[in-house]
Amino acid sequence: MKYCLVSKILDFLSILIRGLPEFCIEAFARGMAYVWFFVIRFRVEIILKNLEIAYAQTKSKKEIQELAIQNLKHYVLFVLEVLMYRTLSVSNFQSRFEFHSQDVLKVKQALDAGENVLILTAHLGNFEWLAAWTPLVGVNLAMVIRPLKSTVWEKMISEQRTRTGVKLVSPTGSGREIFRLLGEHVAIAIIFDQLKRPPQGYFVPFFGKLAGTMKSLAVLTEKKEAKVFPVYSERTSFGRMKVHMEDAIFYKRVGTKEENRYAYTKECNLKIEEMIRKVPEQWFWIHDRWLDSPEG
Repeated sequence: MKYCLVSKILDFLSILIRGLPEFCIEAFARGMAYVWFFVIRFRVEIILKNLEIAYAQTKSKKEIQELAIQNLKHYVLFVLEVLMYRTLSVSNFQSRFEFHSQDVLKVKQALDAGENVLILTAHLGNFEWLAAWTPLVGVNLAMVIRPLKSTVWEKMISEQRTRTGVKLVSPTGSGREIFRLLGEHVAIAIIFDQLKRPPQGYFVPFFGKLAGTMKSLAVLTEKKEAKVFPVYSERTSFGRMKVHMEDAIFYKRVGTKEENRYAYTKECNLKIEEMIRKVPEQWFWIHDRWLDSPEG
């Protein structure tokens, strides 16, 4: 009963959002960002602290504040896009993406050749839309996703995520399931910009400061000799995305097994940083990425 009620309310909001002119959406998002920054203040200090870590040497305090407001606007647009997706037709949704077919072809060719493929991505742009779009261009995709605490919202979000054929993998016992999916020529998306302290992770540089970063990508790449393709989405306007797919990052052996894994984790983290620097207002600065950094 509760699920049906919430679902109907969200569908109504989705239809309402679809019918609004883009300038109204933009004005609403900008207004909400200002209210959030100056009144609500939820996690604003964390956002400012993180931006100062990344840009204190290159941006003034005023520029960092404006970037923080743009970032808050991004979260509002992100939520509105997730809501709008509920009632978009698949063809309408697919038409909202700009991409280079040759980039997609590289990933498909690797899968067709029986190679193990991992997608290196982050909480950048609209990552929920990016995941939903990927199977529509012929790339079978699975994501390792931590379930939500609310069963109602978990069911609702899972339905949206799997609507286009995305497979969801629980972090519990995910290793065996990932190996099985790789054997079925399914690409595995790794959302890499998440805090992982040792022993599950390494402290590696991120915007010039050490951040706890998962080692599982390096371990999986080494064990399965996988090709790792960096991929992210960039919002060009409300409900419009540009997909960036880059050449694979190959695993290099530079010393011991631990040294190899550390070096690869560091390289992938720097690639994520490079991606974020291109559209910094569209990353999740709200996440305390440098929590427990040995550098304070």
